[in-house]
Amino acid sequence: MAVVGNIDFLARDVLYDKQKPYRMKFVPPSGFPWSNIKTNIQPQKIEDIRGREKDFSLGANGFSLETLDSGMTYEDFDDEDKIVQTYLPNVAKLLRSMLNPSRIQIFEFLVRKRGESFPLATETAYEDHQPTTAAHIGL
Repeated sequence: MAVVGNIDFLARDVLYDKQKPYRMKFVPPSGFPWSNIKTNIQPQKIEDIRGREKDFSLGANGFSLETLDSGMTYEDFDDEDKIVQTYLPNVAKLLRSMLNPSRIQIFEFLVRKRGESFPLATETAYEDHQPTTAAHIGL
């Protein structure tokens, strides 16, 4: 079954020819904009692919669904050292087996945990990073 959902995409803008899109996660100095991101919300068909995981490949679809023996429990994702020492090496091992790269370098990671009221905005900041609603999550 498919549903239609709205996903934010980075809008095309001449500003980005000279300035990289950014969004600050802190209050900037007075008068400085916290973001220069302009979005274009597009309706997208979202399908449930459970049971069809093997139908998708990097070559044909640009993504694949893989099983990872993470060596982690849910609670372990609160422990940055455990993520670095256990989870990330297991991710690298999986990528190495799939892609046979000469080198793997994981620059950073971010753990996201959905707040109870997400995606509704509240007066209180969420305790954890939330799931993204944007296609361009690297911003």
